[in-house]
Amino acid sequence: MRVLPKNPLLRLLAVNALAGAAVAGLFVATLIATNAMGIGRLIGQSDAPVLVTIVLYCALVVTFSSVAMGTAVMRLGNKPEDSKPGGGHPARQLAPAYARSSASTPR
Repeated sequence: MRVLPKNPLLRLLAVNALAGAAVAGLFVATLIATNAMGIGRLIGQSDAPVLVTIVLYCALVVTFSSVAMGTAVMRLGNKPEDSKPGGGHPARQLAPAYARSSASTPR
């Protein structure tokens, strides 16, 4: 049974999404365990602490998975031989552009 997709790009995205979900789980556990800014106490005193934890986890999964997948996609073009300085065209020297005006000088 194949769990990950066969397509390399989809596999890259899936692995990074799972990594983001794992980091989100660690982050939620750390927030609750350390009671950062009182969030552990607030969740503990809630009427539905499991629901609050699940909502927090899902929101952070979206955030951390998106960051992980976006970073992976942006790094696709980076190869060691591409990291040498140079390449491209040199930037032109900036010079002021003068425009003629038919307006009279203010008094």
